[in-house]
Amino acid sequence: MTLGYPFHRTAPLVTPPEFAQLRAERPVAPAVLPTGSVVYLVTRYDDVKTVLTDLRFSRAALTAPDAPRVTPIPMPPNALFTTDPPEHTRLRALVGRAFTARATERMRVRVRQLTAELLDGIEAAGQPADLIESFVFPLPVAFICELLGVPYADRDQLRAWSDRIFAIGDFPEEEVLTAYQGIGTYLDGLLDAKREKPADDMLSTLVTVQDEQGFLDQGDLIVLAMTLLMVGYPTTVDTLSCSLLMLLSHPEQYARLHTDPELIAPAVEELLRLNPPSSNLSDLRIAVADVEIGGTVIPAGSGVIPCYTSANRDETQFADPERFDIDRGGVGHIALGHGPHYCLGAALARVELQEALRGLVNRFPHLRLADPPEQLPWRESMFGIEIKELRVTW
Repeated sequence: MTLGYPFHRTAPLVTPPEFAQLRAERPVAPAVLPTGSVVYLVTRYDDVKTVLTDLRFSRAALTAPDAPRVTPIPMPPNALFTTDPPEHTRLRALVGRAFTARATERMRVRVRQLTAELLDGIEAAGQPADLIESFVFPLPVAFICELLGVPYADRDQLRAWSDRIFAIGDFPEEEVLTAYQGIGTYLDGLLDAKREKPADDMLSTLVTVQDEQGFLDQGDLIVLAMTLLMVGYPTTVDTLSCSLLMLLSHPEQYARLHTDPELIAPAVEELLRLNPPSSNLSDLRIAVADVEIGGTVIPAGSGVIPCYTSANRDETQFADPERFDIDRGGVGHIALGHGPHYCLGAALARVELQEALRGLVNRFPHLRLADPPEQLPWRESMFGIEIKELRVTW
């Protein structure tokens, strides 16, 4: 029987049982996506790492007209997520220096300032507070807007476009296409404005590089900017919201972060392991040759999804893998990918998660959920679980 994917969840933090069943019985299994495309799910840790490093699994092939799709809209060519080395390596080098661990540590001060400002607002408004609207959404959005040079005042429009682009079947195809066109037109105008009046931001830098080196046209630059903006914050929003729900569902572990701040970094690694930023459909690849994985031959032209949620719960790699344990140490998870397409913003994601937790546990050491977890509104997105509201008291 061919499975439907993403698997049904009964609650945001409940792992679909199909993952454990597939790891044990069919580690490489066909599944049908909401678009109707049939792909192979790879669920064991070692096999997932193979898919992420073997160049026979291509991202560039996603742009072929007959390629399996995760959305009704074809993938744009020449994007970071639709190129392979060496083209991917060249694109990555354009922006990579801004996201190194050293560069990101310099950004930590600003992330900490933004965190404090948002927490001031929460405290002043009083309880209960919805952490999604007052903290989880504005923190990564404000920072990525500052980094790229995108007006923060446009955040609601950006969110509307993002919701449609990354939804799974929640919007008609016409609305998804309109969202793509809307963000493309918006960035086209913004890049022209940066060309006329450069500022100290990444989009201005990319425009300068484009003009000096000439190997990116305006369309390529729009796609690159769209990738940095529209992927840069939804993944952090989803992971941070699920991480806070997980921590507040384990109040004894939340309390330990207040009494022992040294646990914050390993706690973030454990939260990433259990709440990977790309846990549903966003890392689809195409086999460009017949490849045997886990005893199954994947035919050339087939779509392949490496399942991070499953790999990070593989019993051969992690003892008692479903248990949330901030003492685990975070060694070995692949929540942020592996190989040539390893998450460009991995260091920044860690800084944002660490500073968010540090700020919350220091300001609100007795933070608790205002509603039972099973009553929280949420939905599936291309990246994973999107919690719509997270009310808390303190």
